[in-house]
Amino acid sequence: MLLLASGFVLALGGKLYELTLPLLLYDLTHSAVAMSAMRSIEFLPNLLLAVFIGVLVDRSRKKRWTILSVFFQIAVLAGLYLWTEKGPGASSLYACYIGGFLLMTFGYAYNNARVALVKQCLPAGLLAPANASYSFMTTLIGIGGPALTGLILSFSNLQDGLLLTAAAYIPALLLLSLLPADDRSPRPKPAGWSRELGEARRELMRNRALWQITLLVVFMNAASGMVDATVIFTAKDRLALSSGMLGLVLSAAGAGGLAGSLLLP
Repeated sequence: MLLLASGFVLALGGKLYELTLPLLLYDLTHSAVAMSAMRSIEFLPNLLLAVFIGVLVDRSRKKRWTILSVFFQIAVLAGLYLWTEKGPGASSLYACYIGGFLLMTFGYAYNNARVALVKQCLPAGLLAPANASYSFMTTLIGIGGPALTGLILSFSNLQDGLLLTAAAYIPALLLLSLLPADDRSPRPKPAGWSRELGEARRELMRNRALWQITLLVVFMNAASGMVDATVIFTAKDRLALSSGMLGLVLSAAGAGGLAGSLLLP
């Protein structure tokens, strides 16, 4: 329940950030290229660091890892807010790129550790219902989150969205600190970075289904990133929609996701 509650807060805050940063980039550049570049940079941690983060999470205390990941996201959001408050310019653009990369890196690290914590908290027979509950919760936020985000941004500066996201992450940090202590039973000595990375690569190449799923996810994420950037740019540049209306447009995508999750069984 603590993981589910903290995940709810993080997902809600994440929706605020996911709309704030593209709109901030649009205000800075009015460029579809800059917004698409931001989406590409956000995918780089998964592409370049995923296997290293996986090995590191395996070696670390999962509770500590989730707390540190959320803490660093708060720090990055606060730093990005302070930097962009200085006003538009090339430095603000690069700050958004660096901030987006770091936020996705720490977010990916948190998600890896959260999955491992679910396995520690529940018996194997309850893992599927637990993951289904988490997916339903994030999909539900996908419906209401963008509309609420758009409404909030309609009454505030775009930079305030970064600060509000950081503030939303603080309760999640407190909830994660209430988790039971990590299992401190003796663990086998790590085999070494090169050996563990080699095992991961061999498993990926050996397991055909895993390799096919990996390729599918890569292309789906790339396509999704292009669509997201295009929708937001078109809504602001061609249709001149307000932030509130844009939030409603993005909420339609969340409604489709909820319908898909209900029809899947």
